[in-house]
Amino acid sequence: MLTAADVVRRAGSLATIPTVYLRLVNASGDPRRSMTEVGRIIEEDAAISARLLRLANSALFRRGEHVEDVPRALRSVGIAAALDLALATSVISAFAVRLPSVITPREFWLHAVACGVAARAVATRAGLSGERHFTAGVLHDVGRLLLLLVEPETMKRAMAEAARERVPLRDAETAVLGFDHAALGAELLRTWGLPETLVVAAGGHHAPGSATAHADIAAAIHIADALVHALALGASGEMMIPRVEPEAWSLLGLTSPDLEPLVGEIERQFADVVQVLLLYEEAESPRG
Repeated sequence: MLTAADVVRRAGSLATIPTVYLRLVNASGDPRRSMTEVGRIIEEDAAISARLLRLANSALFRRGEHVEDVPRALRSVGIAAALDLALATSVISAFAVRLPSVITPREFWLHAVACGVAARAVATRAGLSGERHFTAGVLHDVGRLLLLLVEPETMKRAMAEAARERVPLRDAETAVLGFDHAALGAELLRTWGLPETLVVAAGGHHAPGSATAHADIAAAIHIADALVHALALGASGEMMIPRVEPEAWSLLGLTSPDLEPLVGEIERQFADVVQVLLLYEEAESPRG
């Protein structure tokens, strides 16, 4: 039977970690030159430079005066956020235009960005730093993205079964493939050598209680995913609003009164961040 590792291997160069991200990681590891070198690499990439400037001036990071250059933007958002932005947007650029017709790139990435925003809002509400939560939210369904690209016909069968049986798509994926997109996402991010927090967030976002470490970030993505589906912000192919496991709330110390302010914050920041990243416009650009 096909395994998650098999799908990653079959993806070949498509599942290779973006070069620009590796360059930034290597540069950021040298404290003597990290800020200068990271800034120089970012300035070489017009798309990432533009997004970084917009991010620094967005509702997520705005701190008063308008930021107009990459060095100041980098100081404003920090190296970690800049690396996360480079990773998320590079993956988007590499994958999105190749999505099959079962789901539009625009809707998929609107959902991804909304989950990033929601995960950061949930983490902040829970008193966590939220440093990795935005990227974890954006990348949480990367396994489904890979399945859509590498196994499009299999995914069509899974989506048809989910609709016919009225079950969550992840259950239909497991029935058809023997594993779901969460397991595949964790396998891909682990293959890339990404931080364990991102691996756990992708692999455990449907069952945060199963995570033996970093369960809080898995819980934040779990809640964020459900909220974003309920708010109908984009689409990932899932036709049902995911059920929020009670343990996710308890892991983060959140209760029902936290819902209303969370929803308001997500909707406010989502509109701003979509304009920052402009992901869906690139995803719908003509194929080369």
